[in-house]
Amino acid sequence: MQVARRGLRTTTAVVAVAVGLLGFQACSEDNVAAEEKAPERDGRISVEKRTIGVTSIVLTAGSSKRLLKGIQDAASLLGWEVIECDAAGDAAASDTCITSLIQQGADAVLSMGSEPALLRQALKRASDKGVPVVNIGGTVSDPDAFDASYAPDDVQLSTVLNDKVFEDLGDASATIGAYVNDAIVAIRTRTEALREQVAERSDVELEEMSTANYTDPFASSRQAAQSLLRANDDVRALWGSGTTNVPGAVAAVEDLGAEQDVKVYGFYLDDALAELLRQGKVAAVADTTLEVNSYTAIDQLLALWEGEGAIDPEAEPVPVEYVLYTPDNLDEVSTDTGQLDEFQSAWAEDYS
Repeated sequence: MQVARRGLRTTTAVVAVAVGLLGFQACSEDNVAAEEKAPERDGRISVEKRTIGVTSIVLTAGSSKRLLKGIQDAASLLGWEVIECDAAGDAAASDTCITSLIQQGADAVLSMGSEPALLRQALKRASDKGVPVVNIGGTVSDPDAFDASYAPDDVQLSTVLNDKVFEDLGDASATIGAYVNDAIVAIRTRTEALREQVAERSDVELEEMSTANYTDPFASSRQAAQSLLRANDDVRALWGSGTTNVPGAVAAVEDLGAEQDVKVYGFYLDDALAELLRQGKVAAVADTTLEVNSYTAIDQLLALWEGEGAIDPEAEPVPVEYVLYTPDNLDEVSTDTGQLDEFQSAWAEDYS
């Protein structure tokens, strides 16, 4: 029995701190053929050996690294191997990555928020070979193009951060500089939530900066913010659409000596953002339990190969938290409430 059907999942998110926190239709005989069982080890469930391929547009981004660690942690409990392919900032290269992972022997591929329109050839190739491809960690325009898609609520995540931005602005007239990339649907969804909230404030304007350059996100983000700050002395907030552009925004603020006037905000805590928060260089970071998307994907692959013989594209994650990290609560707030332990307990019961 899958975790999804154990009553551990719900569509209601748990809100923390004061701020509020395809179907796989058919699997080829090759994919379900009996394989040698992995030997039982401490804390691991005895299931067939599998190889999980992972790809991301920017695998070194903080959010991607967290999703990858979630996959690795869950896979290690099962004795599964994880292989990776980084598109290195080129969204179109994700298609090549999926093909490469399949050629390397991946039994399934987990893709982090890449648009299916850029993956048509690879998705067809995967389908022909009976290799499921699951989207995780980011909203996409057509989730049905994948065997399943498990992603956070980007509107709720954005709202948590936006409320903090407006709280800090108070009643003052101001401009928010926002890094945007409408080609990536997760970013577009968060940005649209910001646009809607800005539209409700007659005294706040939004200036948008492109974040399309992911080959050198620090330099491009720094340059974009410098240009905006020089052109508009009303900017009081720089809104980072993820993790990659926040360090560049901080650098731009420091370059122009605007630390007292401009605050920087972002999404998804990683080591770099945590350090910037500790130093008071970032005002707030909105976050959620990204890793649950990784655990859910692994759980559903287990169901496909070891349980009910199918992936449930409607499977809901265990309750997750949408939190706001600030310099004052950084060491007190966490999105980790032991979700992997819940999956592990269910897997031990179902697949031992």
